[in-house]
Amino acid sequence: MHNSIFLPFIKVDCGGMEIKTITGTQLAFGFEYETMKGLFETKKEKVKPEIFATLAFITSIVGVGISLAKLKKSELFKGILSLLLIIFLIALKTEIDEESSKQGMQGLIEYQWPFWTIIVLSGINIILSIIPITKIEKEQIQQEVQNKYKEQ
Repeated sequence: MHNSIFLPFIKVDCGGMEIKTITGTQLAFGFEYETMKGLFETKKEKVKPEIFATLAFITSIVGVGISLAKLKKSELFKGILSLLLIIFLIALKTEIDEESSKQGMQGLIEYQWPFWTIIVLSGINIILSIIPITKIEKEQIQQEVQNKYKEQ
């Protein structure tokens, strides 16, 4: 579905100075970063994986697999996966915003263009996946009507 998950998702700023940029895969699988401990020492901090980022990553991989497999109802599956992807990313944003607010970091986190691009493209994908489904349903209805006229 989207490979933007490998690009920067979040930027953490403090006073206009960039502190850290975090990719979607880092959010999905966790990562380490160094912080200053005293004047000359650094300390490694671990950030655990975010469950919604992990689910979004898995959904993207499954979507790519379905796209490559060319299944009969792949449009329906892609639409459902796109909807799930949007839900997971909004849940991820909500979780990060709530956590940053608790830690007094409200307003320091900026969501980067790859994050928003995935949401927008997934929305477009939902719309595009509905069009073939409605076209197929319309053709089925027309076929049924024609069959009924032939029977009479």
